[in-house]
Amino acid sequence: MDGEVRECKVLLIRVPRDSKGKVIQTGPVTALIATKEKVLLDKNKNIIYREWIETRPLPFYNKHSPDGFNIGYGGSGPAELAYSICSCVGARGLYQDFKFKVLAKLNRGRDYDIPFSDIIFTIDKLKAGSNV
Repeated sequence: MDGEVRECKVLLIRVPRDSKGKVIQTGPVTALIATKEKVLLDKNKNIIYREWIETRPLPFYNKHSPDGFNIGYGGSGPAELAYSICSCVGARGLYQDFKFKVLAKLNRGRDYDIPFSDIIFTIDKLKAGSNV
């Protein structure tokens, strides 16, 4: 498939699934950083297909959860994910706020593609003491 390849910086959060693709409600989520994507655009420049062609694992520091990253509640798995995300953007001191304001609210039943520009915007709001 032809498409446009472009640079990006997107956090990919993937929930575990069984062999039939059904979401498994237990176990850690996978977190990747996508740095390159291939997109197919329609005539109005809307994305109709996206493929992540260059990814790497989000660093894992093992500060809170030996089981790995998680979302959808305020425990150690989301704390581990928040710590790693905030470390990537130079805001480690805000990871607990980021965990409660963002990651704890995510639905464990789906995957997420979060641009780092949105993460930085949220961190800036947390730094300013604004509601997220």
